Amino acid sequence: MDSGQRQAATAWPKVHIIYFILAAFDLMAVAGGLYLSHRLSNLFEESVATNDEWNKRFTAVWSLGDLASAIATPGSNVFVSKNVAVERVNLDRAVKVLEARIELARAEITANIPADLADRPLRTLINIDQALSTLVANGQRALADYERGDMINAAQSLALMDKGHAMVKSRSKNAAEAVRDLQADYANGYLTQVKALKRYEFFIGGGILFMVCCVVFYGHWVGSLMKRKYQELERANAGAETARGEAENFASQLQGVNDDVVRLNRDLEDNLTKLRDAQDELVRRGRMAQLGQLTATVAHEIRNPLGAVRTSAYLLERKTKDKGLGIEPQLERITNGVVRCDNIITQLLDFARSSALSVKDAEFDGWLTKVLEDEVPKLPGVVTVEYSPGAPGLSVSFDEARLQRAVINLLTNASEAMVGNGTDPSKFACTDPKITITTVLSARGAEITVKDNGPGITEANMKKIMEPLFTTKNFGTGLGLPAIEKIMDQHGGGLEIVSKPGEGACFTLWLPLSQAKKDAA
Repeated sequence: MDSGQRQAATAWPKVHIIYFILAAFDLMAVAGGLYLSHRLSNLFEESVATNDEWNKRFTAVWSLGDLASAIATPGSNVFVSKNVAVERVNLDRAVKVLEARIELARAEITANIPADLADRPLRTLINIDQALSTLVANGQRALADYERGDMINAAQSLALMDKGHAMVKSRSKNAAEAVRDLQADYANGYLTQVKALKRYEFFIGGGILFMVCCVVFYGHWVGSLMKRKYQELERANAGAETARGEAENFASQLQGVNDDVVRLNRDLEDNLTKLRDAQDELVRRGRMAQLGQLTATVAHEIRNPLGAVRTSAYLLERKTKDKGLGIEPQLERITNGVVRCDNIITQLLDFARSSALSVKDAEFDGWLTKVLEDEVPKLPGVVTVEYSPGAPGLSVSFDEARLQRAVINLLTNASEAMVGNGTDPSKFACTDPKITITTVLSARGAEITVKDNGPGITEANMKKIMEPLFTTKNFGTGLGLPAIEKIMDQHGGGLEIVSKPGEGACFTLWLPLSQAKKDAA
């Protein structure tokens, strides 16, 4: 045996060694991807749980300013009700509620938070306590002055009470900002960890690239080895049958190696796809959480001034009633505007709300009948509403308040699609606007169908209609349908939309039934 034959003979064991090395690289890449995915998943779960806890703390602190309004109310209401005893009871009750909420906020802030981090929010709560003491003292002084008939001092105490109220709200806002700053610090900590983990992607990618290069060189080397073996077979006529068997055995081994490499590459590609999907889901949920926080904040900030506008309009209406000043239409427009803004805020809160449902059993058709009796008169008079109950006696478990808002949103959308605000016939989308409402018991549960004969929905809009903030109306929020979908998802049901341009739109809400109720039905 010459030197070339000895070299070829000793080359075969290297095939297996390189195979195991490549397999080890594959396993290392897969293990690295799984570890990275596991760490990112854990960080995501921890960040979501921590964010929920901080949202609760933020809500508890933020609501203190709203509760302070209940303390300021008795001092001003006594001039209307003229009942000092009742307003004093209301003041004491409001003070107890606010003090309890302050203690609850203090307990939530100190829970699982280092003392040095919780120091600033706690100091802001102490400032709220001080401002609250001043507010309560001025409120009690205003009631006492009114009871003695000293209207001048009562009015002065009322003005001081309003200043105290503003101070409580301002310090509540400072406390909420302190809580939000701490939340941002925690979020930045998680973000830093995620960035640190993402650096490992380069190492994993480099390992994969190295493995691919090794496979290429390995294939080239194996090809060269095969060529050399076949040359040996041609030269060794005496050992032709033996060499043929070795070649066939080698080809079988090579096929097995290639199959293993393909399988490992496929597994690696699947794991990387799952990793990318998990990262995309993490980003999407983070954006949705930020949108929910922004929505809740804006809704709370707007609702308080709206309450003041509503109260002022009501007082103006009472004071100017039957005096012939001619401002009744303007007051009515103010009231209608406040109601519309309040409905928009309700949609925002429905979209952002994540609290548990308040579920109870109700007779389905009877409940819907009462809802329609209350809401149909609020629609424009040109819209005809037909209701056909189809599930008599059926009892369903659901949150009445949230499902009612879903039905009201569908009625409002259908009406606005057909007649807009209902005041200008030239802008009506159809000559005979009609909404048909039916209920039915189907295989998937209890269903409510709201159908209109309006212009329908285009195919392009159908693809975007469930996206938050998308709307075709110049006065809409784009959160009506996403809020409805979220309400139905919370119930375990769903929302189905069928529409063609020029043929109206059909919206179906469905609620699941328990097996016992299905058998009874």
